[in-house]
Amino acid sequence: MVFRGGRAFIAVEGEPPPPPGDISSNMAVDRTAGPGYFRALGVPLVRGRDFEDRDANAGVPVALVNRTFAERRWPRQDPIGRRIKFGPANAPGVWMTVIGVVGDIREMALEARAEPEMYLPSNQGQGVPPFLWPQYLVVRTAGDPLAVASAVRGAVWSVDRDQAVSNIRTMDDVFDLELQNRNTQLTLVGAFSLLAFVMAGIGLYGVLAYTVAQRFPEIGIRLALGAARSRVVAETLRGAMGLAGIGIAVGLGTAFGVSRGLQRWLFEVSPLDASTFAATAFLLAVMAVLASAVPAARGASVDPCRVLRSE
Repeated sequence: MVFRGGRAFIAVEGEPPPPPGDISSNMAVDRTAGPGYFRALGVPLVRGRDFEDRDANAGVPVALVNRTFAERRWPRQDPIGRRIKFGPANAPGVWMTVIGVVGDIREMALEARAEPEMYLPSNQGQGVPPFLWPQYLVVRTAGDPLAVASAVRGAVWSVDRDQAVSNIRTMDDVFDLELQNRNTQLTLVGAFSLLAFVMAGIGLYGVLAYTVAQRFPEIGIRLALGAARSRVVAETLRGAMGLAGIGIAVGLGTAFGVSRGLQRWLFEVSPLDASTFAATAFLLAVMAVLASAVPAARGASVDPCRVLRSE
């Protein structure tokens, strides 16, 4: 693979040209790859065959397409043997025969949907523009990737001593760089969420403490008449859980509606993750119990004589 962006106008043999002004329907992402590239990245071969060394000297230019390309251009048909080319069908250029279909790769961005893509063999001279010549070498290892860096350099220099080898990175580093801005945003969102959670707990505690203080005369009379202190605690907790339950219900409903709008920023994560919703609701319920424990204990410890004397 050489770079992230790059789309070209593609003609498909046997298909009519697009209507005037409609270019996007025949656009496809174009890449080059060598034999073993998809296997090294773990991209499945859906149909046909992968690139091979013999493609370098083959008389017929070949290409691979991804699953999205095949499903859009030849739905319910066999794409193997079909021919495509750069530019309009009647323009100069070579026709390339499709020899295989590979799985979709998120080339542009992790959250972006797969686009139609075509791959040309890096060792095939015909039909490969200079700007698509390969610049990166992908190596798959069983152990520490950086441990084989020197061996990789030696292998490259054994072929071309003047070839520059730099910017060696693991796939974890590549993903970390891709997610750097997003991680910063999520850290800020998490910090504000934690702050909101703490403020909600403080607010609930304040409301319950004020409510219990206002009920001191009532609680004192009930205790003087023989009410159990455990009942006072239970009623205070019940009131707190009622307020928390209303807040949790409203919050879950709002989150359910808002989360659908977050789909475009998510990668392999469902916006309606039931376990996350349940864990959040449970955490809020626990916070409500802890916030109401002190007011409940304070109400149960009221001295009826002192309260009635103050009244």
